[in-house]
Amino acid sequence: MHEVTLPDIGLGTWENTNPATCAASVSEALAMGYRFIDTAQIYRNEAHVGKGIAQAEIPREQITVGTKIWISNLSHSKVLKSTDVSLQKLGLDFVDILYIH
Repeated sequence: MHEVTLPDIGLGTWENTNPATCAASVSEALAMGYRFIDTAQIYRNEAHVGKGIAQAEIPREQITVGTKIWISNLSHSKVLKSTDVSLQKLGLDFVDILYIH
């Protein structure tokens, strides 16, 4: 675990489910200087968010990424499994913030 300092402003991705639009908005936000990207399992856009992060070509250590575990995934085994799925969709080795939604 590492210490996280949150950027002053971040991009929320709720209801941004169009694959191309979501990826482009995340990539553009990062290019504009945003450094915090927020998503959630229930948003059904983690893969699109991950694509946008990859397209931006900003070093991973400069981006704070948060995602949220949905309430039906709160048992120990489901937290582990759903977090692994989120990481795969995002194309990341870790998220900086993992919330319960």
